[in-house]
Amino acid sequence: MSSCSTNNTQTPPPASWWAILCVALGAFATVTSEFLPVGLLPAIAQDLGVSISHAGLMMAVPGVLAALSAPTCIALFSRVDRKHLLLGLLALFFFSNLVVAFSEQFSLTLAGRVLLGFALGGFWTIAGSLGPRLRPGKDGVRATAYILAGVSLGTVAGIPVGTLLGEAFGWRSAFEAAAGLTVVVALLIAVCLPSLPGQRNAGIAQMLSLV
Repeated sequence: MSSCSTNNTQTPPPASWWAILCVALGAFATVTSEFLPVGLLPAIAQDLGVSISHAGLMMAVPGVLAALSAPTCIALFSRVDRKHLLLGLLALFFFSNLVVAFSEQFSLTLAGRVLLGFALGGFWTIAGSLGPRLRPGKDGVRATAYILAGVSLGTVAGIPVGTLLGEAFGWRSAFEAAAGLTVVVALLIAVCLPSLPGQRNAGIAQMLSLV
């Protein structure tokens, strides 16, 4: 693989495969953060003094908000550089996991998951479509496959590891680790991902017409 690309011209050469892998790692981190509560719900519920079904809102609320934030992100931020947008969304993931890790009340925990829901929809709207832009031509399909492989790895490896970490050191440690992973991903994307200017303004009107 070649070194990280930092070309910011209007017609840049294909990004390095390191950039693709950084986005794939971002997919891994976001999926892990999204489903992390699944194996930890009993411990979370006991610690925060709520029922397990009530604690299940940590999964339901982000899913609903992600569905709403995805088209909104397209409408409002279509002209924003994709690299900057990804970094901003990863910052939301970071603060979400920190809020959950240090909260002492379930309402605050749920607020942290609300942040994650907004970030989740936006991240998938952007990251899922970057393959052909980063590697135009025949490599676009391969690049997309690598990015989406992060989803599978997050489900197969990230969630079980997070659960084991939570069982061994307390459920909060799992969210602290997820926050740390987000920082690593953000640093890698900042270094390896080239500038990706927004292409056109979809606008609120087009989003409503789609609905």
